[in-house]
Amino acid sequence: MSQLIHRNLHPDNIFIDVSNKLTLSDFGNAHSIKLYENKTIPSEYSPSRYMPLEQLIRFRGEYDEKVDIWSTGLIIWEMIAGRPLFSVDSVCELLKFQIEYFGRIDECILRKISSEEEKQYLEQYSSTFERRDMVEILRAQLLASNVRIDKMSLVEREDYLRDFINRTLQFNPDSRMSALTSLSHPFLQTLHPWEQALPKDEKEALKALEQHIRKEIAAAPINLGENMQH
Repeated sequence: MSQLIHRNLHPDNIFIDVSNKLTLSDFGNAHSIKLYENKTIPSEYSPSRYMPLEQLIRFRGEYDEKVDIWSTGLIIWEMIAGRPLFSVDSVCELLKFQIEYFGRIDECILRKISSEEEKQYLEQYSSTFERRDMVEILRAQLLASNVRIDKMSLVEREDYLRDFINRTLQFNPDSRMSALTSLSHPFLQTLHPWEQALPKDEKEALKALEQHIRKEIAAAPINLGENMQH
């Protein structure tokens, strides 16, 4: 049994048709590897802003499908925010931004960097940063760009979104979700109203409950929604 690693996921090679069918393109950098078997994957292409650290620098050893999980996290972010999290293409600047957002690089990752100079620089630079709350950053970006989004939907799924981002955008691939786990993550699922998390603020929680009730009534076989307007 084998799996395919795309290795170059970004919005320009993802297509969605009128039926919401998703199609990936540009498999020129893809590799097929056997499951449960380590295999070194070469880096013979140009880096992009959607790639994780292990693809951006000279690494000892191998990497796996977790590189695509990192890219997926950034693509999901961009779909919500309406713009990329990182807008630079220089590897040096990109690594700096990644560290400033995601904090320290684990020692187990630093040990795999083949260049001692790169290792020392990244170790020293990353030691000054802590991981930031990505949902708070997203909220600020949405306000700054005036992107229209259902605020209640964002509140309802905030904890799931934070967990999804935190478990995809990790420097350590072992801390990232697998493809199977990410597909079954609650953030990507359609949740019943009673499964959705409520805001901690009492007034916001009551508003959320009202929204849940309205959605249930609207979906009922006999539409009683008009009566809820009064």
